Amino acid sequence: MARFDATEQIGVNAVQQIVLKELGWIFREQPVIDMGIDAHIELVDEQPTGKLIAVQIRTGPSHFTETDDAYIFRGKLTHLDYWTNHSLPVILGAHFIESGETFVHVDANRVKRTGKSWTIPIPKANRLGAGTRDAVASVFDGSPAQQRMRKLAAPDAAHQGRREGFS
Repeated sequence: MARFDATEQIGVNAVQQIVLKELGWIFREQPVIDMGIDAHIELVDEQPTGKLIAVQIRTGPSHFTETDDAYIFRGKLTHLDYWTNHSLPVILGAHFIESGETFVHVDANRVKRTGKSWTIPIPKANRLGAGTRDAVASVFDGSPAQQRMRKLAAPDAAHQGRREGFS
């Protein structure tokens, strides 16, 4: 086995380029202690919005089983639990070095638990870029539970600063 393998970083760099060039959003790589989140993406709507999503990027065909219309990802339940309990919505990116193509899953409702693991199809129609901008942008709002948490936290945080003398 090689002592150095750049495969995963190639996938992160590919997603970064698409996010910056095609979507016009902010990409923040998470290089320290990767626990299943490779980067955060911030939505820009003329100005940065403060809305974030997390992204896990898998690179190469070894992570997927290919069907006619999708790439099927199989993961460990510990990753699924981490992602579904994350404070940010999490999307999964699939980058294929040979073709240079990157795909994205945005629908957590398509997850299937399979005993000791789980699967999710990433449709081949979901090529990350301008064509999937609206689908990815819809994820920034988060799940209903994440939206409720933001509503509970936001007013308190705004008032807390004023009570403690912060402007």
